Amino acid sequence: DICGYEEEQWSSYDMFWRDHIHPEDRDRVFSFATEQAQIVDSYSIEYRFLKPDKSLVWINDVVSVVRENGVPVLLRGAMMDVTEKKIMYEALVQSHERLQLLLSSSPVPMGLNDSKGNITYLNPAFIETFG
Repeated sequence: DICGYEEEQWSSYDMFWRDHIHPEDRDRVFSFATEQAQIVDSYSIEYRFLKPDKSLVWINDVVSVVRENGVPVLLRGAMMDVTEKKIMYEALVQSHERLQLLLSSSPVPMGLNDSKGNITYLNPAFIETFG
């Protein structure tokens, strides 16, 4: 449901999952999954997945490695849609970058402190003015 495909489509051929990972993520994800299956019993990874309409969904895939005689034979994954989380994170990063640009380019001396009163940032104008 998350990815927009019917169950029959998933089982239509062995590489369905790999072939529908976003091309920019595919090698990283497939290499990571292959490597992790050899050394751990479970792992998680985030990546973009292509939906039937070519839109993207961000997936957090929590995977359990099934072994027979110590050899990985199957990966079982539980996919969670983290698209909204990724969008909010990106917006937060952009806001942070805009705030940094604003503070660093301001001619007014400014500083930031955390909730304990520790100084976490002094802009160039502050340092120029007060040393």
